[in-house]
Amino acid sequence: RHSGWWRAPLRWTLRGSLALRSHLMVRSSLRRSRRRKLKLV
Repeated sequence: RHSGWWRAPLRWTLRGSLALRSHLMVRSSLRRSRRRKLKLV
């Protein structure tokens, strides 16, 4: 049971990294869509 408390932080860090990646991807996609809209207009 004691060996599980140090594994939790690793899970949180992995989740955080995944969240950051998804956030960055969404940002880049939004920027691309905005640029496309500007070009169309």
